[in-house]
Amino acid sequence: MEIAEHIDAVRRQGESLADAAERAGLDASVPPCAPWLVMDLLRHTGYVHRWAARHITEQPGQILDGPSEEEILRGGTDDAGLLSAWQASVRVRWS
Repeated sequence: MEIAEHIDAVRRQGESLADAAERAGLDASVPPCAPWLVMDLLRHTGYVHRWAARHITEQPGQILDGPSEEEILRGGTDDAGLLSAWQASVRVRWS
């Protein structure tokens, strides 16, 4: 797979996650990840994307430490703006 194909796959999957999250709602459960809710999945995945982008652009030669999963799930965008923030990050980051 070429880099452009990887980027396109991440974009498509990000859009699919946004669509599914919008349909289910942020308070819906994520059965494979119990007791997570959709909002937890968006926060976690968004953090991973931001971490990877930072790692690649700022310090590709070393492993970056990050916050605990608990800190990730408590931080970031407020619940009301979470879905729109995810949608915007998918469009901007992978376009």
